[in-house]
Amino acid sequence: MPSFLDSNLEALRTRNPALADRIAGLNPQLPPYLELVPAKNQFAALRYCPPDGGDPRALCSLYDPLREAQRWAENDPVSSAIHLLFLGVGLGYHVRAYLERFGSHARSITLVEYDPHLFRLALTAMDLRRLLASDTCYCFVAEKPEDFPDLLRPLRTGFMVHNFKILHHKPSQQLNPGYYMEVARQIVEAATYDGVNTKTVLDHRHRNQTNVLKNLCAFWRGRMPSEYRDAAKGLPGFVVAAGPSLDRNIEELKRVGNRGLIIAVDTSQNTLARHGIEPHLVCAADPTELNFSHFEKVSDLKNAILAFHPECYFGIARKYPAHRFFFPLVDEQGNFLKYLRDALGDILGEVGSVKRGMNVGQIAFNVAVHLGCDPIVLVGMDFAFPLSGGMTHARDAAVSRTTSAVREDGFTVVGGKEGRASAEAGNLVFVPGYYGDPVPTTVSFKQYIKDLEQNIRDCGREVIDATEGGSRKEGAINRPLREVVDALDPASDITRFWEPFHAPLPPRDPAPLVRELRRGQEVLLNSRRICVKALAHIAKWPELYRGVPPGAQLVQSEWDRLEDLWQEMLRDPLFNVFLDTSVTYLYYRRQQADRPADPSPKAFLECMYAKYQYILTEMYSVLTCFIDLLDEVAREMSSELR
Repeated sequence: MPSFLDSNLEALRTRNPALADRIAGLNPQLPPYLELVPAKNQFAALRYCPPDGGDPRALCSLYDPLREAQRWAENDPVSSAIHLLFLGVGLGYHVRAYLERFGSHARSITLVEYDPHLFRLALTAMDLRRLLASDTCYCFVAEKPEDFPDLLRPLRTGFMVHNFKILHHKPSQQLNPGYYMEVARQIVEAATYDGVNTKTVLDHRHRNQTNVLKNLCAFWRGRMPSEYRDAAKGLPGFVVAAGPSLDRNIEELKRVGNRGLIIAVDTSQNTLARHGIEPHLVCAADPTELNFSHFEKVSDLKNAILAFHPECYFGIARKYPAHRFFFPLVDEQGNFLKYLRDALGDILGEVGSVKRGMNVGQIAFNVAVHLGCDPIVLVGMDFAFPLSGGMTHARDAAVSRTTSAVREDGFTVVGGKEGRASAEAGNLVFVPGYYGDPVPTTVSFKQYIKDLEQNIRDCGREVIDATEGGSRKEGAINRPLREVVDALDPASDITRFWEPFHAPLPPRDPAPLVRELRRGQEVLLNSRRICVKALAHIAKWPELYRGVPPGAQLVQSEWDRLEDLWQEMLRDPLFNVFLDTSVTYLYYRRQQADRPADPSPKAFLECMYAKYQYILTEMYSVLTCFIDLLDEVAREMSSELR
């Protein structure tokens, strides 16, 4: 049997020299549990020899392993652009067979193998040079399952655009079932996490960046995260959400007094107000206008600090023009605010950041961590629904609705709320409950719970779950709220945290910020001019594809010119700084494969015209919107902050 090991290692070294060196350094002698044998058609075959002395088991056909792999590939086809992940490499026959048949659809190919010796055998038995040297091939051997979300991070955006397919090599998985099962779970959960975030970004499109810009006045008046870091170090922090359980133990919060900070999720404000409880901070994050409903009955925030995510609905901060206590929850992800930190460092000083969360409850938890609170007490953080039916939130919450009793299969009906949400129905999933029994929740809530549990593990503080209902949070200590409040130190006093943040903040001159806004406006104006050129360029395409069929060279030339204009439109780094996620949808639309059944140049041009007529028209609209918005905000900053 010929050996391809050296040539495969040479190819692998071009992409992953560390892995190539690791495999080359292995003892060439096979471990006792693997046996390489010739198949009847002279291909290599593989047998597993159980350490307990049982009968050897073939891990591929001993007659024609390649034909066996071809049949396997034929039974699991793909027909559009997709990312392929092979869990288990074996001797590589199934990888080769699948890529020969469906490789043209692969955006990327990921090989995952538990056993380095088995991977070395695959490199010995099969010529994989072309694959291993490809820029789209990723190899992971003996990596920890929990590391795969990070290992696959360069590919995860592509997973959302083009989807992905996990291809299970059953013989490999029979050898190490627990490993491959956990790798698959980690990949799917990471994709679910990305899916929730991506859906949010695409749903909101340019709403988020609009809010960031319209919240600039409140940002400019606020104290930066660096000023708040560890300001309440060692003080108890009560993070109060508006789960249905809040109605059962809300009275206990009255007894907290000045012995702990009450950090309210915006949805809980009405419930707190009805019980005469004034929060010390109110957290707001959601970007939709619906989020304003949590503030409709709140005429005055009084002394509460409004901790707001820059992307939250702009009408909230604007409702309180005389309010003096703002805490912009700047994080590391926003291009525009990163740019401002660099451009206006002399004015803003050290800005700092607060970790982003998937929902406002998690953001409030991150605020407590940022402030240095210890312990952190969760209240009303259900992330689940009552099994017997009831309310989705505490009764006074603006968005609270009713749910029917949940059937065994998870089906429930959620009532509507006039002007806010229509009635809906569907299946829920079950997660471990606060009291041990499974409780129903949504797929999104399940991901929120998982993300919060990771934050609990990472925060280094004692976290007490005093929700007394809903879901269980691994890493938190379940304890009734009454007991938590009873145990508060009578000498504890939040005054030392409170007073410095109610001192007047020296006014900042808005002129440097206005200059940056005008600079961004000029960049977008120039990009809009190029967008007009691109639209004019493709306007002649219908005449080309409707007449005499254009040649491949002409179509390629037309396409290259469009690509040049697209790159010119995006060339200035400030293009993405000032638009941020507003154009994410258009980037996704551009990446999606549009493959006409007819492979001719004429059909390609017709297909691309329809696609880019939409993309460029939408881009022109977005650019116009933000050119006008930057002008509006610049004028507002000039007049209101002097």
